Amino acid sequence: MVVVQGGKVPEFQIEPDPAKLLQAQVTVPSILDAVAKTNMIDSPGLIENNHELSLTLVTGQTRDPSQIENIVIRTSAAGCRYASGTWPAYIVR
Repeated sequence: MVVVQGGKVPEFQIEPDPAKLLQAQVTVPSILDAVAKTNMIDSPGLIENNHELSLTLVTGQTRDPSQIENIVIRTSAAGCRYASGTWPAYIVR
C-alpha cells in the first residue's frame, strides 16, 4: 500500500513486518542504519575552478518506494542479499 504524505518533497514511512524480520534475521535498527547510509545528501567540500570556489552537494536521496526496496539491509554468509522484494517491511509513501 502506498500513501502520499507531506508536501512537494515526498516522505516515506517504513512499516516493519515482525514475521519477515524474524525470518530474514533482520532488526529494525539494521533497517534504519541501511537507509541512513544510503539515503543522504553530502557536501564533498569546495571545488576551485578558475579562481572561483564552488560549494558542491552530492545527493543519493530516494525518490520512490522501489528505490528504498532496493537498499541492501544485509548479506548472508551464503551471499544472499536482503533487498528489493525480500524486504522484511512495507514501504509507505
